[in-house]
Amino acid sequence: MPMEPSVLEYRPRYDLSLRPSAPRSIPSMATSSPHENQPLYFFPERHVTAEELHVMLHGGSRGERCHAVSCMLRYAQWEDIWDYVSRDEVRDLFDDLDLPDSLRTAWARMLKIETVAT
Repeated sequence: MPMEPSVLEYRPRYDLSLRPSAPRSIPSMATSSPHENQPLYFFPERHVTAEELHVMLHGGSRGERCHAVSCMLRYAQWEDIWDYVSRDEVRDLFDDLDLPDSLRTAWARMLKIETVAT
């Protein structure tokens, strides 16, 4: 007669041996120097390199900065965003960013920005 497992015995619902030993990560293109001339993945409409992004963010017009930050907030991974801009820079441009309402609301909440309903 087989023994019943103890109530306190831990039995996983899935095989833990199939889980990777280290979390998977996608390398950040923001910090990879060999990829400096490669197009960044978070500009879907045209090729923008890390060097071009740096020029847009630090020497471009407000409109160029807003476009760059809008693309990053829409498409970039969390870590990659903060490799290029600070939260204060995003807050400064926030009112002029091109974001859908739901994404604007989520970012406003994350950045603790009070928005005025229009």
